[in-house]
Amino acid sequence: MNCHFCGNSLIKNKCVNCQNAEAKNLKKTKQKKTPILPRLVIIKGGTIGREFPLLLKTVNIGRWDPALGSIPEIDLSDEDLDARISRFHATISKKGNVYLIRDSGSRNGTILNNEFTLTPGIDYPLKKDDQISIGNLIFHFFRK
Repeated sequence: MNCHFCGNSLIKNKCVNCQNAEAKNLKKTKQKKTPILPRLVIIKGGTIGREFPLLLKTVNIGRWDPALGSIPEIDLSDEDLDARISRFHATISKKGNVYLIRDSGSRNGTILNNEFTLTPGIDYPLKKDDQISIGNLIFHFFRK
């Protein structure tokens, strides 16, 4: 069963991502299929299995910036204890049916599929099952 808000898996009737507990009220009969949203899933480093659904057309990845009070859509502050992820590290955007990733000029770079370091400011298409390295974290790009 999946969360009605973000499409993530439910564990004990609670969403692992957005903590939605409304699932307890669902009937066990026929349910509407929830579309599975594209997402990043941590597969190495940090909290393995943690999911970050791509809910908006443009999603910023980084850490909370207390000076500016800005919080990226994918806030990795609690996953990045060594501060290897820049506050404005990367961006994933959707153009038509294609997802693009762009390094935002991060200090430690963004690596695609463990072989290619992204040039800052350039969009690179993401394919289903790509791996993205940001700081000490490796993400799996999940897309149906």
